[in-house]
Amino acid sequence: MTAESNSSATDYLTRALQLATLEVVLRGAPTRGLRIVEDALSRHPLAAIDPLERPYVQLADVFVLAGRPDRAVAMLAELEQAVVPDLRRFYEPFRQGALGRVALARGNYRSAIPALRQAAEGVCNLCPLPLLGRAYELAGEADSAITVYERYVTTPNTYRVIGPGPIIGTDAYYLAETYQRLGELYEERGRRDKAIDYYSHFAALWKHADPELQPRVADARRRITRLSGEPR
Repeated sequence: MTAESNSSATDYLTRALQLATLEVVLRGAPTRGLRIVEDALSRHPLAAIDPLERPYVQLADVFVLAGRPDRAVAMLAELEQAVVPDLRRFYEPFRQGALGRVALARGNYRSAIPALRQAAEGVCNLCPLPLLGRAYELAGEADSAITVYERYVTTPNTYRVIGPGPIIGTDAYYLAETYQRLGELYEERGRRDKAIDYYSHFAALWKHADPELQPRVADARRRITRLSGEPR
């Protein structure tokens, strides 16, 4: 019964964190995302779950994405205390990914790069790439960002669709945004064919997106039309 209870609570929290991440990343609604997390934790406090079943890293990721890096750091510190050193090695790439997100949130862009690169050496070498690309962009290294974004959208990986347990694939959060950003970066460089290609991928992926997301689709289509009509 205890195992079942832990599993049920962890699954509940994991799915709540997925929903919260979608609210923050896709809808730009950090307050709503945090409310989902708090409601889930009130139902299933971490203290009532076996330490190895607690989604510390996922909680840290959501907190930092929602603008609460302080709470993300607290989650990672609790992980250090709750999990014995031998088992912490498994968590290390994920912990580095969370630390990279914290560095990004605090404006320490260059510090975020090595952490996110280390995270990409873990079981999901794909998962940290969108934020690693963002770190390169914010650090003023747009060419490196393009390389990383391209690697993300072209790398075959099962984590695109599924993850360990009930985890939503990374693409649900970041693929559309990465297509759009690649379109913008190539447009800035005068690479019209590449820009059109990525804007088209973005528009096709989100053609049935919720109404509040459709202005971004309309903007991509306008850019495609304009770029297609420019002399070559």
